Amino acid sequence: MAIALFVTLSCTQAGLGGGFDGWGGPALSGDSIYQPSKKGSDRASLRVFNTFNGTDEGRFTAGGEPIAIYGTPLVVDIPGGGTMIYTTMVYSGDGGEFGRIFAVRKGETAESAWEFPSQGQDIVGPIFGGVAYSRDTNTVYFGSDDGNLYALDALDGSPKIGTGGAFFPAKSPIWSTPTVDNRIVYFGTMGGTLFGVREEGGKVLEFKAGGAIAANPVVKDGVVYVGSFNKNFYAIDPSGRVRWSFPTGNWIWAEALLAQDPRAGDIIFVGSLDGIIYALEASSGTPRWASPVGQGIRGKPVLASRSLTSGGSSSLIDQVLVVGSRNGMVFGFDANTGTAAWEQPFAAGDRVLAPLAARNNIVFVSNTDYDLFAIDASTGQSIPNWVTGQ
Repeated sequence: MAIALFVTLSCTQAGLGGGFDGWGGPALSGDSIYQPSKKGSDRASLRVFNTFNGTDEGRFTAGGEPIAIYGTPLVVDIPGGGTMIYTTMVYSGDGGEFGRIFAVRKGETAESAWEFPSQGQDIVGPIFGGVAYSRDTNTVYFGSDDGNLYALDALDGSPKIGTGGAFFPAKSPIWSTPTVDNRIVYFGTMGGTLFGVREEGGKVLEFKAGGAIAANPVVKDGVVYVGSFNKNFYAIDPSGRVRWSFPTGNWIWAEALLAQDPRAGDIIFVGSLDGIIYALEASSGTPRWASPVGQGIRGKPVLASRSLTSGGSSSLIDQVLVVGSRNGMVFGFDANTGTAAWEQPFAAGDRVLAPLAARNNIVFVSNTDYDLFAIDASTGQSIPNWVTGQ
């Protein structure tokens, strides 16, 4: 817990967290976009906007008085259960801060939702990450500041393991959102360990980075890509061996973006708090290019098409890499070369710490003042007639 307290204080001093305000980003599903917010209220909720014009379609509010949403909502189709929306929330109580997960079926009201833990169940520590879903076992996973990885039934929220849902004791605060791949759950801890745990139980991976791992892991073909507060980015093979590492100038907190380009080979885009976005060859860690954005990169970047007509292309030549920064500026880069794609960056008005989202050539950006913007990836300008969700 001492590590978590130190990190919380450091982030506040660095202007990253801003106290218990949250940094969850937007999530897309059909015609709707789900955005964590405290706009005009001290109570955190999940607001819903129309993706085409930004009109307000309502909000989901959990029971009690949630003070922050740090994880980006997860919207997923559950076999036999419709579309579910999962949100993690932080509350403040007499004994300190604690966490809950809130789930509701799309199209239904908050009264039909379930929460974990519910009233009368053991308290879970604050939750600073989001939720991962396994279709193989119909399970949702999340980590907590109390050092446990939790596993719940995706439909009703009942604990999968034990009475409290604690699936694996990491014994160190978990701030990253887990990743499930091939029935293995991967996550990092603030103590600096990357774990891989089988869904049926049993640890298969344990890598010690020597610095906190708050970034969400990215996995392909058993290789785990993740950054650390020790300023290094790693590719870890299934045995726990370092396949390669790449040094940056500051903490790496943002989830990396893996792009599969049949022409150029897989590229992984890494944002660092040193204010540089790096494009690395996923096979070797060799840098393709690096471009500065002025201040730290906290949220996951996103690839967007240059136009609606190039929406189906898988080549980086036809895509723009969009990156948000701590100074509130949003940058567009040619994904293939790293050169500026826009005449000037987009000004979001406040810090951009959350992951970005995109559909075709439209990029959705949220700032720490809970404003939501839609940007044309080809120009870096606001979409005409799209009402900013405020």
